[in-house]
Amino acid sequence: MRRLLPLALLVASCGPCRNEPPPPVQRAGAPGRTGGAAIRGTVRFRGAPPPPPRISRGSFAECAKAAPRADAAIVAPDGALAGAFVWVKQGVPEGDYPIPHDSPVVDQRGCEFVPRVLGVRAGQTVVFRNGDETLHNVHAVGRGSNAFNFGMPVTGMEVRRALTEPQVMVTVACDVHPWMRAYLGVVPHPFFSVTGADGAYELRGLPAGTYLIEAWTEVGHAEQTVTVGEHEEKAAGFTLGT
Repeated sequence: MRRLLPLALLVASCGPCRNEPPPPVQRAGAPGRTGGAAIRGTVRFRGAPPPPPRISRGSFAECAKAAPRADAAIVAPDGALAGAFVWVKQGVPEGDYPIPHDSPVVDQRGCEFVPRVLGVRAGQTVVFRNGDETLHNVHAVGRGSNAFNFGMPVTGMEVRRALTEPQVMVTVACDVHPWMRAYLGVVPHPFFSVTGADGAYELRGLPAGTYLIEAWTEVGHAEQTVTVGEHEEKAAGFTLGT
């Protein structure tokens, strides 16, 4: 019986070793201040976007079924830029803003991360899913809890991770398929947006004030300062490229 004791202790000690997310950040303090102001606009790209790196998918049978990205950015004929992360970089009143209970999903589908750009709250849990019939791994390059690396060998497998450090952006890669990238904007407040195919964004619920707004994209960044009054809506567009 004595020989079984070390094994029993090892099994007991592995209770917290399971692949579980760290608990959300517990915050205490004054609630964050919101209001009736809004800032909205469109992110556009002028010129031809740079091509993505030339990496062959031929050696990956599952990945060869899906067409690779034609450009480093998705630009509509009118210049509207999809996948831009627009957020309030400075000027948000200090305080605790409630963290959503939902867990956004980053899928691995067609040997790409979907969505490629995602905004989440600091302390919010993200679900990583393998929707492909091939091995992937999720390698996040970030600070603190935003840094992790785990394999996903099984189709349909899900792993949950709480990203607790504010950081714009956290780069997520797959070491098995070097072209795969995702970008996570981790923000301590709710004032952010990711543009769709029309390049549009909207930041609502702001109190009156002066804000530094940043548009982050894979092909460049831009900033501008916007002052907005209570219950006022201001337009702020961004144009990147040459």
